[in-house]
Amino acid sequence: MSNITLEVNGIKYEGWTDISVSKSIESLCGQFSFSTTVKENAELVIQNDLKLQDKAVVFIDDIKVITGYIENLYIDYDVDNHLITVEGRDKTGDLVDSSIKPQNYKHRSFVSLVENVLSDNGYTNIKVINQVKNLPNIVEPQQSATVSETIMQFLDKYAKKVQALMITDADGNILITRESPAFSIGSLISDNTPSTNILGASINLNSTDRFRFNYIESQGDNSTYTKQSVKQTGVSTDKDIRGPRRNYTIMRPATQEVTLNQLAIWTANLRKAKGTRYNCRVQDYYSSKVFNQLWEINTLVQVEDIRCQLSGQFLIQGAKYSKSLSGSFTEISIVNKGAFDLESLVASNNDFGDKLVNKTGSGESVIDALEAI
Repeated sequence: MSNITLEVNGIKYEGWTDISVSKSIESLCGQFSFSTTVKENAELVIQNDLKLQDKAVVFIDDIKVITGYIENLYIDYDVDNHLITVEGRDKTGDLVDSSIKPQNYKHRSFVSLVENVLSDNGYTNIKVINQVKNLPNIVEPQQSATVSETIMQFLDKYAKKVQALMITDADGNILITRESPAFSIGSLISDNTPSTNILGASINLNSTDRFRFNYIESQGDNSTYTKQSVKQTGVSTDKDIRGPRRNYTIMRPATQEVTLNQLAIWTANLRKAKGTRYNCRVQDYYSSKVFNQLWEINTLVQVEDIRCQLSGQFLIQGAKYSKSLSGSFTEISIVNKGAFDLESLVASNNDFGDKLVNKTGSGESVIDALEAI
């Protein structure tokens, strides 16, 4: 059986009875939780030498998945039982929490901006790895960091403008990336045959946060009086949503129209991704045990689920690995392929709506098909 271990200051701790490790495209950092309850007279007792802010590394078997710190430590005991819970996040969790030092930057390269912000704020232990070829330059001649922002809020603002994703690798470093075309070796199947590996699943389609027209406006907030400082608007259309639903967002600092148009498409795609979620649960942690490949975020996977009427290639948005007395499982969150890139919002052959296969062939709607399940 696969195992998840916690290594603290070079020492591996095992014997945990409840473990949860999760990573997501939409969250910069992964997080972990290890806990155990043992009898005081049991032979196996987790030692109490773990401390807050200790460096922690999480392994699935021999595969490193998280490098970070212990951020929460809970101990409870009585004459019969001894409970210990250890929780933490990737090293990049500090960037989510910490305020940025107020400063003005003048970078064209987003990679250089990230590197300089980390250095200026004291995070020299986090490397920046760029996986995007021909990453667009930052259009704004000046990037102003204010004390009201966290480091992540500031960086994420410019990541969106160059249509990049920031996630954390297994060593706790920042990956600048985009939606990956890489495929998972394994498939997710529920078809009442021996190939079935899905233990349970759910699908949720929600349009309340989606709009037919998505506007992003940039208002003049500089003193240059150039074209960039004049009010400009970017717009994208989600043709799957009824009109005239519309949403306006104000973007600061002043931004050129070409960037606003790309950002409008990016934002609408993210709204679409959040409104179309499929979740399933499988045994163990591997898409392929033979090739030692975990179920990993930002990889494509073939899904065949006759109960949710889903068939096609989709993107793994989130993965949660867990272990308890019930066994070892992975909970996988899936969104449409193309949900995190600049592809057109016109419904395509990788859309949930198209992949909800009609059971009767009579042309019933998606809602009718779901209600019939």
